[in-house]
Amino acid sequence: MRNSVCPSEARGEMTKAPIALQELRRRIYWKAKSEKAHRFWGIFVHVTRKETLEEAYRIAKRNGGAAGIDGQTFEAIETVGLDGFLAAIRDDLETGRYKPHPNRRVDIPKEQGKFRTLQIPCIRDRVVQGSYQAVPSFTGCPFSAKPYPQSTASAVAADAVAAALDELAALAAAEG
Repeated sequence: MRNSVCPSEARGEMTKAPIALQELRRRIYWKAKSEKAHRFWGIFVHVTRKETLEEAYRIAKRNGGAAGIDGQTFEAIETVGLDGFLAAIRDDLETGRYKPHPNRRVDIPKEQGKFRTLQIPCIRDRVVQGSYQAVPSFTGCPFSAKPYPQSTASAVAADAVAAALDELAALAAAEG
């Protein structure tokens, strides 16, 4: 049975990815194990699949969090229509128009009058980052594990999209 996109679930409850995504992960894992030198050129296609974006949205919603700089909440997205939201993300990724929004900065007071700055990415950027994390990449470090001066979802998502676009350009050059 396929998991729904956003079931009403308790925090901390273990959930599984949809069967199609689990099977994709399994196939990529076994291919990487059996052929250590194999290059995975078609990863971007799987990142932009509807099932992958739905899973990334489900995980982002389960993790909760405040709205980003655009002020868009999970409730507002679902009121307008989740399918349209995910279709817009997919279209932006496939056409190369995707650009991450700046993070919303919130200062959290600490002891002795100091503040800690919390950066909150937009839901849209969290979904893009999550879709890249949902599909394993064996061409180097996973995007979620790379060291960044600022560990933000926007920076990770932007680098992930840039790498995927480079892969697409290399594939187009090889075919052409």
